[in-house]
Amino acid sequence: MSSTTEQTEGVVRAWFAAVGAGDLPGAFDLMADDIEWVNHNDVPGVAQTLPWIGTFHGKEEIERSFEIFHGLAEIEFSDLTDLVVQDDQAFATLHERARFTASGRSFETQYAEWLKVSDGLITNWRIYVDPTPMIHAIRGRI
Repeated sequence: MSSTTEQTEGVVRAWFAAVGAGDLPGAFDLMADDIEWVNHNDVPGVAQTLPWIGTFHGKEEIERSFEIFHGLAEIEFSDLTDLVVQDDQAFATLHERARFTASGRSFETQYAEWLKVSDGLITNWRIYVDPTPMIHAIRGRI
């Protein structure tokens, strides 16, 4: 394993550990100041229903997105199921269950994340997820 791959894996595992432990400041410390985060592609109607979804640049925008999500939902569990790392890139799959406080409904989803690491910091991050379970749960539908 190359030293770049080892560094990338260390940063990414530290990211998931911090987020899983609820240590968001620790997680944000692993981001480059100019990070680009694509939290789902912009699909008409989705960002209006799920206001934390979109493309964000810089830590402040991403922190705001997390604040919005955590103001609406509580994570019941989140599990890193697979992680593949090569050089400066990582691909992870996750399984998560959360509950929207307003509707009282939970949703469960599996999704993928692609991350790029440079100089020990995450510089690019993209999430691939089907938002349908979240949309139904936030609207109070089955």
